[in-house]
Amino acid sequence: MDAFVIQHQYQEPDPCYITKLACNTTQTEVIGALFSTDQSYIRLWSKDFQLTNTIKDTCDITDICFNKHDGNNLICGTREGNVKIWDIRTSAPVQEFNVGSSDEILSVAPGYQDRSIACAVRNNVIVTDVRMNKIINQLEDHTDTVTVVDFHPIRDSLLCSLGEDNLCVLRYMDNVSDIHPFTINDAARHLTFSGPDRSLMCVLSTSEQVTTFSLGQDDFGTTRQASTSIRDSPLLSQGDSSGYVVSTFYEDWKDNILTLGGSTDGQLLLFDGETIRASFAPFHTDVVRSALCLDSKIWTCGEDGKIAIWESEERPIELQTTVYRQPSKPKRAAPY
Repeated sequence: MDAFVIQHQYQEPDPCYITKLACNTTQTEVIGALFSTDQSYIRLWSKDFQLTNTIKDTCDITDICFNKHDGNNLICGTREGNVKIWDIRTSAPVQEFNVGSSDEILSVAPGYQDRSIACAVRNNVIVTDVRMNKIINQLEDHTDTVTVVDFHPIRDSLLCSLGEDNLCVLRYMDNVSDIHPFTINDAARHLTFSGPDRSLMCVLSTSEQVTTFSLGQDDFGTTRQASTSIRDSPLLSQGDSSGYVVSTFYEDWKDNILTLGGSTDGQLLLFDGETIRASFAPFHTDVVRSALCLDSKIWTCGEDGKIAIWESEERPIELQTTVYRQPSKPKRAAPY
């Protein structure tokens, strides 16, 4: 069994929750962490764990993500139904708009070459054209609360929405009426796109089940893998509380999905199906809320106000980077 040890760590001095980690997709990664106390704020780190900036806002921020093509723009959804876009170089807001409602935005995602932002609001997915600052679609496919929206990292006009109605809906934005729905058997709370060409969709459910679906042409929507090993693990149980899923990672050379699970007192284990693949040194003391992978190192954050970067103690586990790195633009040749 492998073991992960801490390479870097951070403890927020004031009591707080850290609810989400997000990373931009450019070649110089910046990691944002959403902090929640009596007000919301976002701290920004470079990939080598240098704290570079802090963004503060008077609104209650519910979700964060970066533009996929312009890594300098950070997008926030708020409890008041507003979307704010910040320039991380200056910590200044560059755009703000309401999605036609004062209801909470549960999830935000940019796509379509960063021209659109999708928001999960009640049972709807609201898509705004950022250039025109105008709502262009209100998609009403779901019969219960939409919990997650995201655009595919490569096919970035492909929009995915999941909800508490156990439904996944995919559509290309150039033909929004042509939907591709399938049942996910449980209410979803998180998803990641993984695998070759990000052709696998890993869905984390509210019952702590992980289900992997294929987005390939020949087997679109079929279940490739399903597991409840985290929820059922006695090693992650604390009293009446069972283990929970933090995130999933893709192991390139084995074409395999690994699942990171946690206990209510912050213990972490990495699972390969039903088998424990790696342990983690004691660090977190409360629920771990979010995790991502960069260059085979795992970042975690939690309700204890802590952030850690973990690396394998003996040999690296070859994990796919959580975010899809946009190819760098070729430099223009110097004129003769």
